[in-house]
Parts: sequence; C-alpha cells; structure tokens
Amino acid sequence: MKISKRIVLSSIVCLLPLTVSARLYDQLPNRMPIHWNPIGEADGFIEKNIGAWGLPLLMLAIHLITAVKTERDTSRQHLSRMTNTLCFIVAAIAALLAPVIYSRIEKN
Repeated sequence: MKISKRIVLSSIVCLLPLTVSARLYDQLPNRMPIHWNPIGEADGFIEKNIGAWGLPLLMLAIHLITAVKTERDTSRQHLSRMTNTLCFIVAAIAALLAPVIYSRIEKN
C-alpha cells in the first residue's frame, strides 16, 4: 500500500506533542490535569507518563487508523477535499492539546 504525503505530514503534526513532552517532562507534575470544571479547577488527572507519552501516541494511533481506512475506501472519490481537511483537523487537535494542557499545569 502506498502511503500518501497527507498521512505522513499529518502524522508528523500528531507527533509534535511528543517533542513538547520530551522538553518539559522534568517540569511536569506526577499527576497531570486533563479535565477542568466550569470554573477552571482541575477535576480530572492522569499519571505523568500516560499524559506525556500515552495520549499523544493514542492520538497518533486514532489518526492513522482513520486516515488509512479513509485512503483505502474506494467509494470516497467525491469526498477527497473533506478527507484532506479532516485529516489535518485531527492532527491539529493533537498538536494543540499539549500546549493547552501544559499551560494549565501549576508548578510544584
């Protein structure tokens, strides 16, 4: 199976949070917030390893599964513009989640 440039580029974007994690890992708390209530207080947490490495890799896996499935779908001829857009939307969400989460972390 030929891998398209779209999948390669959007996968690289999905991997950007891993570079942020590698750079900031020592500064991260052992429990990272992943959910905030309506008044901005953290009320959902995960372990540092899962937040720094697991979530970005999970986003990459979801992205690759959906992108490859879309690429192999022969009936998608009329949806090519939409699939291009969706491919990069998923990648952008993955890349934007890391700074949002890291910006809300209080220093220990």
